[in-house]
Amino acid sequence: MKKVGVEGLFAGAACLAIAAASTATAAPEQRREFHLEEQDLGAALRALGQASGGQIIFPADAVAGKRSPRLDGSYTLKEAVDLLLRGTGLVALDRRGLILIRGRVSPAEVDTSAEHDEIVVTGSQIHGVPPVGSTAKEITRADLDKSGYVTVQQVLQKLPQNYGGGVSETTFGISNFNGATNGTWGGASVNLRGLGVSSTLVLVNSHRQPAGAYGSFTDISLIPTTAIESIEVLADGASAIYGSDAVAGVVNIALRNKFEGAETRARYGTADGDFSEVQASQIFGRGWATGHFVVAYEYYRRGNMLTSKRAFASEDLRPFGGGDYRSGYANPGTIVAGGRLFAIPAGQDGTALTPSALIAGQSNRRDSREGADLLPKQQRHSAYASLEQEVSPSITLFGNALYASRKFRRLYSQADSQTAITVPTTNPFYVDPIGTGRPISVRYSFVDDFGQPVRVGTVKAFTGTAGARLELGRWRADLSGVYGTERDSQTTLNVRNSARLALALADTNRATAFNPFGDGSHTNPATIDSVRGSYAYRTRNEYWSATAKADGPLFSLPGGDVKLAFGTEYREEKMTSTETLDTASLTPVNSVRTDFPGGRNVLAGYGELYIPIFSEENERAGLHRLALSVAGRIERYSDFGTTTNPRVGLTWEPLEGVRLRGTFGKSFRAPLPSEIAQGPLYNGYLAYQLPDSSRAAGFSNVLLVLGNDPNMGPERATTWTASVDLEPKALPGLALTLTWYSVSYKDRITDVTADAFNFLEKRSIYAPIINEQPTAAQIADLFGRPEFSNPFGLAETDITAIINAQRQNLSSVKQSGLDFDLRYDFKLGSGSAQAGVDGSYIFHIDQAITSSAAAQNVVNSVGNPLDLRLRGRLSWNRGGFGAAAFVNYSGGYRNTLLASEPKISSWTTVDLQLSYEFTEKRGPLGGLSISLGATNLFDRDPPYVEYYNGDTAIGYDPENADPLGRVISLQVTKRW
Repeated sequence: MKKVGVEGLFAGAACLAIAAASTATAAPEQRREFHLEEQDLGAALRALGQASGGQIIFPADAVAGKRSPRLDGSYTLKEAVDLLLRGTGLVALDRRGLILIRGRVSPAEVDTSAEHDEIVVTGSQIHGVPPVGSTAKEITRADLDKSGYVTVQQVLQKLPQNYGGGVSETTFGISNFNGATNGTWGGASVNLRGLGVSSTLVLVNSHRQPAGAYGSFTDISLIPTTAIESIEVLADGASAIYGSDAVAGVVNIALRNKFEGAETRARYGTADGDFSEVQASQIFGRGWATGHFVVAYEYYRRGNMLTSKRAFASEDLRPFGGGDYRSGYANPGTIVAGGRLFAIPAGQDGTALTPSALIAGQSNRRDSREGADLLPKQQRHSAYASLEQEVSPSITLFGNALYASRKFRRLYSQADSQTAITVPTTNPFYVDPIGTGRPISVRYSFVDDFGQPVRVGTVKAFTGTAGARLELGRWRADLSGVYGTERDSQTTLNVRNSARLALALADTNRATAFNPFGDGSHTNPATIDSVRGSYAYRTRNEYWSATAKADGPLFSLPGGDVKLAFGTEYREEKMTSTETLDTASLTPVNSVRTDFPGGRNVLAGYGELYIPIFSEENERAGLHRLALSVAGRIERYSDFGTTTNPRVGLTWEPLEGVRLRGTFGKSFRAPLPSEIAQGPLYNGYLAYQLPDSSRAAGFSNVLLVLGNDPNMGPERATTWTASVDLEPKALPGLALTLTWYSVSYKDRITDVTADAFNFLEKRSIYAPIINEQPTAAQIADLFGRPEFSNPFGLAETDITAIINAQRQNLSSVKQSGLDFDLRYDFKLGSGSAQAGVDGSYIFHIDQAITSSAAAQNVVNSVGNPLDLRLRGRLSWNRGGFGAAAFVNYSGGYRNTLLASEPKISSWTTVDLQLSYEFTEKRGPLGGLSISLGATNLFDRDPPYVEYYNGDTAIGYDPENADPLGRVISLQVTKRW
């Protein structure tokens, strides 16, 4: 298409609309409060021009038949226009405050390449074309400001489609579900539909990011909130568009690459004094005729929250009607001799303890959560920079970089400082309660000796993107490359070194021997320092990618241009890790682990076709609009082979205000590095005795094959969606969206070792992995492996079965549910208001552990999503004043961790945000806004859950609630 200059625009517009209240133009950096209802696009642009005092020029026939979204918030004039034009194919150009809107004269012809503006909607590779059949939910900049939340993970956690199970600071150390143990570095993940954090693809500016914590998830906590323009969430399988991990959906975080002016923010929040957080940020942006530059910086600091600040954060749940899960490893400790227990008495130093003073038949107990953190202390610096420059009318170069550094310090639970220690008879404080003269065992806690275990660490992440956009007539090509790296390190201090402890326990000198028999610490400090140990882990993940893609029209139909996007992508991933263990040898031991040997490379090719069958140009009865899209992607993985994934989408609008949509697709998830790694660190062969009630002895001798299946393949899923959107003309401002979805997920990678003692008792479930007629040669082969272990001293002839307990593609999940969003925009008094509710209802989650196991519906059980989550909203704006209230509801469910499966209550919290933006245009109050927020306004405790994970317990469910309580925050924003 021939480019149209300003002169041509005036000459060619037979019906030119000028939206201007006066000839004065608004300064592009001046922010104003705009409140426009969803309406005809031309009417919205005229209203925007009148409200802003600015000048907006557009051809009337270019906007004919187009609708504008609702606009509610504080924007520059250019930002407001861009939001109104999003997805229309039209482009707004800022010429010294004069806004020119360019696009095709015919609305059926959309020139999305004009001025190289990047109009890409998550779920499609074709510029200016929304994902056919599905809709990406958008969280705008204004929504972020209204939410009262300070981090990306807090905002996304309130999304009903996002399940809290997975990697987060609140689940780590408590939950064993959904990969929560990967949260050791204090990161946060997204878990759409509860299908797993590695089944949700997270993008930043539509690009993949390096994965943290053994490659298992993208850490969204590192992204500076101040640099975010919007967050788009597509809760639909999209591997045909984006490749691996997009089984449950895609989250794309778009940054403020077009920001104009400067903005300073400062925020302070406190959980009723129990902890505090501080955030300060600065963003600066400048545009010129041929380019744009943005730079942003954010500082975030949060104090820790101790378990002592929350009564339910205890292992002793008797006050709530639960059990006492306190550890039997305490100080003073408990002696075990001859199979009997003898509690060491309190109030003495262990130097003159006699057998008669011991309390026979009793055990001392200690809460291992005492002194630990519910939330760790952390400090984060993050910075973002973006540059775009047109070097010729057809070539634009761009680049951006994101860097983040986080330090954290977590007071750890006492589990790492609790153990049974063997005290030899040579120890000068030795006490023999039964007179055998043999070594005794003491169940002991070292916290009084070493202090609270503490974990300190850092996370440093960098991602850089560079590329070029080329105008090729009506086609557009994009070439880009991404390099990313994340380095994580952590050290756990104040733990025991068992080798040096054994020497100190055997020491015959009372002045230097370790004394485990007192109440408190009664050992020489130099000895304590000598037995104090530590362990440290460091990982490095690297990511490279190169992408080439093009899109544009193929030919025209009566309904518009048929468009094609196609491209290729190559990416490499590599992960290495090292560890230093000072826990079991006299000197520290360093080792290098190659968890992902040789790394992984992926070569992909994809195509997407958009077919507008009917539109305003050729509509007929029942066919106001009808569009079809077909997409496909082929990916070849260096470590397990090739996958092919198609997707089909259909959008039918029988009449204006009624839209029916549907999609069908195939998706997949590639195995994680930790799921395919091979070698002695991962593989093992164990001769063991497992319970077996079918045998007279009550057990069977088996060989367990442990580690990762060398033939591991991808997880695969089939997804369906069907939606209806209603925007009745008779009720302007009312909009309803209902979306039914179904996911059939098979070949899921499963680690069954947690249920190892039930392998033979549940033969009907585990039959596919049990070989009950192994040959002598098979048994001999495994006995001869270097990784073989035989704690029971079994002979080869004793083995009756070989059980393949490797992590492998075993289980399946079938899930279906309904998403809904109801919104009503209306006038209230002299202001504008919006009421609405966003929710998700899950019909079932049928999960089968193996192919022969019966599926069980696990929805509404601990470790799985709830069937109903809602977030209601009500907001009102007038002039510079704004108020927004949110109601968060989580339904009741069952505690399947206990045999009785007691009911867990529902949970409802309220958030409130009040804001005021001064209307002065200049001076110290110009561009100044203040907001006061309260999340969990009424300080509702999470519902009580007797949450026992086999090692420790706590009184709430960290996957479906948070322990913070009411958080009050004050934020000041100054726009320059």
